[in-house]
Amino acid sequence: MAAAYGLLLLLSPPSPPSPPALKAALDPPLTSALARLAKLAAASQQSALLDVAVPCPGFRSGGETPAQLFGGVQRLLAGIYSLLAFIYDRDSIGSSGEGVVDTRVLLVYYNPAGGSTTDSQNVPFSPLLPPCVIELPSLARSGRCWTHIFVVESEPGEDIHRQFKLLAAGDIGERTSPGWKTERVRGGIQVRTLGGAGSSVQGTESRAAYYDVVNGGTYDHLHFGHKLVLTMTAFLLETSSHSNNARRHSRIVIGVSEEDPSNDEGYSQYMETWEARQRNVTDFLLAILDFTPPSTTPPGISQEPETGPVGRVVTTKLHPFLSVEIIAHSDRYGPAINNENLSALVVSGKSRADAKAVNHKRKEKGWRELDVFEVYVVDAESLDSDEDVEKAKSTSFATKLSSTETRRKMYETLQGSYLPSKGVPIGITEVSDNGVLELSPEAGDMIS
Repeated sequence: MAAAYGLLLLLSPPSPPSPPALKAALDPPLTSALARLAKLAAASQQSALLDVAVPCPGFRSGGETPAQLFGGVQRLLAGIYSLLAFIYDRDSIGSSGEGVVDTRVLLVYYNPAGGSTTDSQNVPFSPLLPPCVIELPSLARSGRCWTHIFVVESEPGEDIHRQFKLLAAGDIGERTSPGWKTERVRGGIQVRTLGGAGSSVQGTESRAAYYDVVNGGTYDHLHFGHKLVLTMTAFLLETSSHSNNARRHSRIVIGVSEEDPSNDEGYSQYMETWEARQRNVTDFLLAILDFTPPSTTPPGISQEPETGPVGRVVTTKLHPFLSVEIIAHSDRYGPAINNENLSALVVSGKSRADAKAVNHKRKEKGWRELDVFEVYVVDAESLDSDEDVEKAKSTSFATKLSSTETRRKMYETLQGSYLPSKGVPIGITEVSDNGVLELSPEAGDMIS
């Protein structure tokens, strides 16, 4: 039996995307799709995959830059991944063993005028969009072998489904798994606040373009917090010039820390190998970046292991103008102080001090300081009800968002003494109307 692979076509998210509004709108379809795939995964004893396609807000007038939209988009993704973590815990969706469902959120651009803005069949993303924002035609014509398409029961949901089927019709015969099973899932309650659209897409006023973006971490036992940071790192990247839309080479640079066997504080004996973590990061980035149609001859994805100035490097070339570099490092600076051409750094809240240290080192070298973008995940206090908050605090909710908690669970499970942490800090308290993030005092053990 082939592994189950689903695609959930969501409607436009609520605006602004507050956690209660997201839960009201997205909990029913996400719960239904996950329950179906978890059942199939348990029956087949294979992991299942779920791509969640959500319309990306902000790209309407054609003049917005990813930097300008960063705050609103990361707020939306943070809310969705936090909701997913809650659903996984509430409904006991497997994270290991039988019933495992690996979920990735895909940012999709629905062009109201129809058609596509991509400049080549071999390059399935638009020069006008970040490489992780995929247009509906490119998604439909990609080489993904979905076994199930989940459609939200509603007139807008059926409209998206009809458009998707028409776009995919010419390529279905090329798929390894020709055709899929379409299943309707219950929609939620859409809440829209008059004038709220603006607040959901606000970010920096800078119109700067970033072609070399860096981020670093352990990326152990890849979880929803990691997926958020990696997606927003890719979101900040641009692949064309603002002046003439001409393609230019861009890089996503991810520092993955080496193992440190001497550090016992975080149950490091249960940390995955560097090779496994590098592979998981690369696989996830390919899942949100590579939508090459099967009917064309793409430039090809190639991987080149090598040794760089700070250790091992694995470079994945998706296209002549887009590459992903995974670089091993053993200090707080990572690859950010070894490449002068980097322009932006994406960090989690606990890495704010490291970002300052990085820029201090770069300044000492006479290099341009990096522009810093911070990413957070909404915490349990932002869930829909007091009952939800208590469930999140008193269960293994934190294991979905903390590598340290995952390793602790592994250790204590083997010891027969696992008890979920009580009230583990997992993010921010709120996002203000101007896009400024308000940190909870304990926010930190979020993305480790």
